[in-house]
Amino acid sequence: KLVQEIQDSIAKSNQVAGEVVSGIRTVRSFATENEESELFEKKLQETSQLKNKRDFVTAVYFLFRRHIQLAMQLIMLYTGQHLIRNGQMSSGDLVAFIFYQGDFGSYVR
Repeated sequence: KLVQEIQDSIAKSNQVAGEVVSGIRTVRSFATENEESELFEKKLQETSQLKNKRDFVTAVYFLFRRHIQLAMQLIMLYTGQHLIRNGQMSSGDLVAFIFYQGDFGSYVR
């Protein structure tokens, strides 16, 4: 949705610029260059704000995703340590499981 809003905002900015360029004689005859420039600047600012919002949402998403990955790794190590202490698994089995799990995760991605 946010990407669509950015594309719409860019289209509106381009539309404003296109209208001014195509009607440059009218703009000059009414001496509205500054107003048209401010309107175009306003449209560009809207696009910039939307892009900043998109970048923030992306950063939060990747941060959340990384925290989930770290939590899963901690749970896996804790459970593996518990199984090793109880004699249900050897440390070599845990290392092998971790490597296989990493390969499987990359294949799923």
